[in-house]
Amino acid sequence: MFLNLFILLRGEYYFQEALGYHCVDVGDVYGTWGRDQEAFVFSKLKMEKLWPIEKSVDAWDEAQLFTMIEFLHDNVSARKEGWYHDFADCGWHGTTWDREEGRRRYREEINKILGDYEQGYVLSDKGEILQLAPRGLDTLVDEVVVSGDAGNIDNRVQGAISKFRRHGVTLVDKKDAIRTLGDVLEFLKKSGYTLPKPDDGNLFQIINKFDIRHHNPEQSADYSRDEFHRWIFYTLLASIDLINGLNFKHGLSLP
Repeated sequence: MFLNLFILLRGEYYFQEALGYHCVDVGDVYGTWGRDQEAFVFSKLKMEKLWPIEKSVDAWDEAQLFTMIEFLHDNVSARKEGWYHDFADCGWHGTTWDREEGRRRYREEINKILGDYEQGYVLSDKGEILQLAPRGLDTLVDEVVVSGDAGNIDNRVQGAISKFRRHGVTLVDKKDAIRTLGDVLEFLKKSGYTLPKPDDGNLFQIINKFDIRHHNPEQSADYSRDEFHRWIFYTLLASIDLINGLNFKHGLSLP
């Protein structure tokens, strides 16, 4: 399905800026990838046997597939200006391109495929393949309330979301993302923004009691890691969203 989509979009000139084209009058016109496209791909990804796609895709594993999907997102563009060379039906020769429109179309099409793959994935606006959020929580990760404090809160929250949902995420990555949310909650608490008692105390008991932020014999660690880490991550994220919403979005203070 990915191969079919690539061939379709290439036929609609979405990769002409990168790949160039052959003209019956002037010969090969090189794109931004230059003359040796295989070498260009290797220089960027440091992975062999990715190009040309038609000859290699059947042998790819998941990591190679996802890597190429993200790489093409960085290099796709929609035709904007150019001219049609009608001699011998040579085709469209582009001169200017729209990267954002190309990426939007590419994401729209590739996400129809990724959404049905295994537990479900999505190619984000930043060109990262992420696991779909659990049903009912997709709005939370897409529209988490912005506090306006980029350095201490917002950038850290977005970084944690990307790390936790990234394809190929490891246990270490998940725990690190959860720790980051815990640090944000602690910063909010020290700044005077907390949940009402005893909810605030219970929240930090979750953060500190389980094998996430600290490591000692009294912590609970005998949990199914996937389910447990998913539960605690979205619990912390929802708590940050609530605190930010009440204090920064609506100008209210919690009791």
